[in-house]
Amino acid sequence: NFENDVNDETSATLKRIRASKKVSMIDDVDLDGISNNLKSHRLLDRSEKILDSVGLNDSPRRAIENGTSSYKRKALKVTFDGDANDELDKWTPIENVRAVKARQQEQVTSVRARREDASASIRSDTSAAMRARQTKERITDIEDEMAAMAEKQAAREARVARLRALVAETEQESEAFEVAQAAIERRSARREKLQD
Repeated sequence: NFENDVNDETSATLKRIRASKKVSMIDDVDLDGISNNLKSHRLLDRSEKILDSVGLNDSPRRAIENGTSSYKRKALKVTFDGDANDELDKWTPIENVRAVKARQQEQVTSVRARREDASASIRSDTSAAMRARQTKERITDIEDEMAAMAEKQAAREARVARLRALVAETEQESEAFEVAQAAIERRSARREKLQD
């Protein structure tokens, strides 16, 4: 029963640790993706600014007018929510660049906070497991001490029982001895009377 409890607690702790590691790995992948996107946008912006300053890069409007522009195709992920409003938005406002950067920074901060929370919970889990192990070892020691004390108590009770039996036997023998001695004294007293 005790071993089953220990095994159950150990397996539960391992499952929590593994789950937190999976979450942190997913967060790491998300964080890497966000940082790679930010780096690539920065590099593109810098290279365009450098090319514009030298005059090698035409503005997008001039490139379209000259017909020398190239288009990038991006795959869009489209999802349909049947419960949502069926009205389609005709237009959506372009988000402010600062707001987008602030939101990305918040995502990075939240990922870091989740990682710190996960590592703190792992540390508390390991320290709690260590305290539980120490407590269980102490309980085992106490149970062993109690078993040893019970054995000593049983040995004492056996000695007391033997002593009581010995005392009772001695009392019986002394009573028998006294009776025999009294009988001998009476006989010797009768003999003396008869001889006189």
